[in-house]
Amino acid sequence: MLERKDAALIAMLALDGPAPRAKVAACLWPATSESQARTNLRQRLFRLRQLAGRDVLVDDGALRLADDVALDIVEAILALEHDADAAAGELLGGHDYGEHEELERWVAAARERWRATRTERLARRAGELEAKQQIAQALSYAQRLVGEEPLLEHGHRRLMRLHYLRGDRAAATATFTQCRKSLRDELGIEPDAETMQLARLIEAGAALTQPRAPARPPGVLRPPRLVGREEPWRCLQASADAAGVVLISGEAGI
Repeated sequence: MLERKDAALIAMLALDGPAPRAKVAACLWPATSESQARTNLRQRLFRLRQLAGRDVLVDDGALRLADDVALDIVEAILALEHDADAAAGELLGGHDYGEHEELERWVAAARERWRATRTERLARRAGELEAKQQIAQALSYAQRLVGEEPLLEHGHRRLMRLHYLRGDRAAATATFTQCRKSLRDELGIEPDAETMQLARLIEAGAALTQPRAPARPPGVLRPPRLVGREEPWRCLQASADAAGVVLISGEAGI
């Protein structure tokens, strides 16, 4: 079990990429002198090496994860493709960083990115399965989405539609009732026009239009070849899967 600052250190480098030692040390120990913060960081790195029996982090101009360190956050997001219960829990578990303002801000933002990535993947997978008319499987994703994000109106609409398409109008109506209650109680608003229209169609027992699977763009059908860029592409993909956003900087045209 990692100590909370060790866990934060690894998460920071995994999600944000390499960082100078001084920046990492200042974030983890803002109340100490620069020299003491650097000493604390060296001790952390030594303890991590002992704990893992190998180098987990390396410093080649900037502190980063070793190349062969696998990220469970990436594996968890990928597992959502076939398991609606995957990627559960909060980033960094229940660790509290309230006494360190800068670190707490970073953790809060990272947790929000993690939740947003998971929400997007759940919604996308539910939509893909619905488009394929795999209603029962789509329901499991939609139910989890609404359970985790009760104010996400498009999630309620999808769940209403899926219950109805499965032949359970009572469950579809109950979902709408819960959606309206959540929006009223938490935000003081009514469901939007699209949600109200869907509720009326369900109440009337009308036929619903099945969404079609999105067309695959030409770039996916005939993807460009990557020559000599396998490792950078792997790093980009892992970062995008984990954080949802990747910033690439460098000289224009290269």
